[in-house]
Amino acid sequence: MLVPYPFATENHQQANARELERAGGAEVLPDAQLTPGTFAARVESLLADRDRLAQMREAAFAWAKPDAASRLARVVVEAA
Repeated sequence: MLVPYPFATENHQQANARELERAGGAEVLPDAQLTPGTFAARVESLLADRDRLAQMREAAFAWAKPDAASRLARVVVEAA
């Protein structure tokens, strides 16, 4: 469950969260809709659906770039 910070520059957190959601690895709950009740209901729904959680896990791993920091560092060093 991702709740993007609504005041981030150029709404980049929302854009990033939606990308992972489109990939199937997360659900996005906009801050404007966030209440304890809506959050609890969404989390309970996910926890009750083990198949969906497994699918989301696989999608998140497929989408992830665990070596992103080292790749970026390599580009910076090459540019320098």
